[in-house]
Amino acid sequence: MIPITLLTLLDISNPQKLGIMLISILLFPVVIGPFSRPKHSELLAMTAAYAAVLVVFVGNFAELSQANNSTIAALKPHRNVAMLNESPLDSHSFQNIISRS
Repeated sequence: MIPITLLTLLDISNPQKLGIMLISILLFPVVIGPFSRPKHSELLAMTAAYAAVLVVFVGNFAELSQANNSTIAALKPHRNVAMLNESPLDSHSFQNIISRS
């Protein structure tokens, strides 16, 4: 739970995220092993499952961040829209455009 909280709340670079994930994956069997006394194969399977959950979480969180950034960029006014707002067409020029076509 601690690494997921750190990865969510802190604005850190990708190498730092990988470092947090690596440390938490290496500490997982050290912390869980003495409490549950699993076989080596069970401990390896639990660690692999924990690593998979972290990887999926970071991947989904990165996609969500990119989607939010692209949504924000899409909501910003486009340059052409700003140009239209600066020089609106009056009814006379609109009639000229229609008559030409």
